Amino acid sequence: MSDGTSTRNDMSGTTVHGPVIQAGTIYLGAGRDVRRSVWMAPAPTRRLVERAELSDRLASLLLPGGADVGVIGSGGFGKTTLAVQACSRVRAVFPGGVLWVTLGESVPDPVLADKINDLSELVGGQRPTLTDPEAAGFALGELLCEREPTLLVIDDLWSASRLAPFPVGANLARLVTSALTAYVRRVEGWRPAGEPPL
Repeated sequence: MSDGTSTRNDMSGTTVHGPVIQAGTIYLGAGRDVRRSVWMAPAPTRRLVERAELSDRLASLLLPGGADVGVIGSGGFGKTTLAVQACSRVRAVFPGGVLWVTLGESVPDPVLADKINDLSELVGGQRPTLTDPEAAGFALGELLCEREPTLLVIDDLWSASRLAPFPVGANLARLVTSALTAYVRRVEGWRPAGEPPL
């Protein structure tokens, strides 16, 4: 196991009770409990202007199993800051916690898969070695379906294709920040904060 708590046992030969044969290696470990709450929303690095009305409205749109919610706008207008503020308001709605991943402009498939594998390791205690984003997303979805409602924040999305591998589910909500409205409006079910569903 990758969490450092594993015990390995190799034994064969004769004991005072007779011969002992071990067919294989036995591992015993204490993996992470997938039900444990995880809060990854970043802490503010500087004093922030609180936008309570806007962050409350954004938080009210975040519901387990609901449509994707987006914070869309030009760079530097505080999309990520608003998402952080909204996360602080949804602890009761998402007892499973907040998972946060930042993408950026250039995210090749192996890098995207690696970022999703990071989330799986955090949630499940073991790191998948998947290099295909779709497979990595499926593995993460399997872990998340066993958890209490969880919020998945996908920060700095530049292409709708990079959103597709991230799981959806009845106990999961996705909050996405993006500067590129042309991309994110193509995502089925997308609704920018404060706007009706498309």
